[in-house]
Amino acid sequence: MAPFFATYLSLKKRYYFLLVVSLLLLIGYFQQELTLVFQLQNPVVEKIGRERFITIFNKYRWIGFLFVPIVVLIRVCYTSICLYIGKVFNGITSNAGFVSCYNIALKADIVFVLSSILSFILILCSGVQQGQQAMQYTSLLCLVDVDTLDKWLVAPLAAINVFEVLYWLFMAQLLTVSNTIKYGEALRFVVSSYGLGFLLYLIFMMFLLLYLIV
Repeated sequence: MAPFFATYLSLKKRYYFLLVVSLLLLIGYFQQELTLVFQLQNPVVEKIGRERFITIFNKYRWIGFLFVPIVVLIRVCYTSICLYIGKVFNGITSNAGFVSCYNIALKADIVFVLSSILSFILILCSGVQQGQQAMQYTSLLCLVDVDTLDKWLVAPLAAINVFEVLYWLFMAQLLTVSNTIKYGEALRFVVSSYGLGFLLYLIFMMFLLLYLIV
């Protein structure tokens, strides 16, 4: 498997970033179309007027597309910074540059593309509301009653999900190839570097939501 991951890491970063963004934009487009179809069956929409609703929908849908590359870039850069700082403090000299960390973070981001694909499939098969509820079973939200849960806790609990775990595991696998270390060592490094960054992200999200909601 090592040659496969080595080849995967060698893919051009610029083109790979465009590939990830293109896939997410494509998924987002079809997901919006499905959302529009289901929303048109909503009695509230019928009161507003379907033609007016479609006009408003088409007028503002581009905003969601605009945020896709920005979110991907922020997510990848944040992970890269966490890995880079971790390498500095752990004294790792092999492929310790920021570019190497960015490459690993970018290539690991494919996990979140798979998450978006699963979400789209569930919405396609079950509808928007049922699909979103089904996605809750991939996160800690499945362990609580969302209806009675404080709103500022929903997003942090949703962020702790199966795909986040897979992201950590896949990132560790890429590190074993990039830095020629054992998988256990790579996984411990991911936990101590990106894991700390992820914890800070959750704390920041909770305080922000608490401030905005309360």
